[in-house]
Amino acid sequence: MAPDVEQGYLVLADVSGYTGFLAGIELEHASGILGGLIQEMLDGLSPPFELSEVEGDAVFVHGPADVVDRGETLLEVIESTYARFRRRREVMAARTTCTCGACSRIDTLDLKFVTHFGDFAWQALAGRRAPVGSDVNLTHRLLKNGVEADTGWRGYALFTDSALTRLGVDAGSMHRRTESYEHLGDVSVASVDLDERFRSVPEAPLEPAESHWSATLDLPIAPAAVWEWLNDPAKRSRWVGERTVEVELPPGGRTGPGAVYHCYHGNGVVDHTIVEWRPFSSFSEEVRPRAGFRALLTWRLDTTGCGTRLRLDIGLSGPLPGAVRRRLCRVFAEREVRGDLARLEREILGEAA
Repeated sequence: MAPDVEQGYLVLADVSGYTGFLAGIELEHASGILGGLIQEMLDGLSPPFELSEVEGDAVFVHGPADVVDRGETLLEVIESTYARFRRRREVMAARTTCTCGACSRIDTLDLKFVTHFGDFAWQALAGRRAPVGSDVNLTHRLLKNGVEADTGWRGYALFTDSALTRLGVDAGSMHRRTESYEHLGDVSVASVDLDERFRSVPEAPLEPAESHWSATLDLPIAPAAVWEWLNDPAKRSRWVGERTVEVELPPGGRTGPGAVYHCYHGNGVVDHTIVEWRPFSSFSEEVRPRAGFRALLTWRLDTTGCGTRLRLDIGLSGPLPGAVRRRLCRVFAEREVRGDLARLEREILGEAA
């Protein structure tokens, strides 16, 4: 490979239905609507990706081969960006009192993504470097595909086989088809319905359980990067002490409620079962240290001006008075969890430096 050519991810997010949305309507209002939706797309994708260009009603971003360590994180970035788009669209539609063509047709807009992994060179465009090459062209050509005709989906994520292979993601439940393009040949792709994923994730987190102990870390990296430290088994194994972490996924092959982190130490194993899952915002894991007792660990991530504020709350339930459970939880957390959080902070700060 030539020294000026790199490999990485190429991601294109495109507003579906915008051409029809513009037909015969008030351009001033349409521009404002699109601007708000584009901002949600930018905020959702960057970081971890780097912006290449805003292309009218589309956002083109890229990232190096190691932009994510855990393949599911990239899918979650796309899904959370779609969720931001949908929530912003719904708020716009609900709050407007304008009866113009643009404002009355906000809910006709949707969002689709194309993700490819390939080679590209660099070109300076308007003071910003941008990837160029055949794989960049392919990414853009893939916007014209047969997914909607096959499935009826308007909001979806399409992945090339090269992207799925790099991510290590199981595409067994995805919609498969082959696209053909002049000069580029046949391209095998897989797609997932983002509307279905959006509707399956609760908009608000679960009501917090009683917290018997809490701790907060301010970390100089984005929530998506902190999320990887918490949920990538290899990274999690680096900060949970002398333990090894493996993940057992539920049917469907995605981390979420029902997934189990097996934490091995010495001759024993402790299972952490995911019971709540909102990527880059919060998740809760249940531990049952002994019969009749349940510890709930809830992680919350909030964006700050310079990174992420991470908060962990632990609550213990069981056949003991509340005051006793609180004391037991504090003793356990100070002995075991405090050290884990200190190692997590050191690992993140060391890598960031």
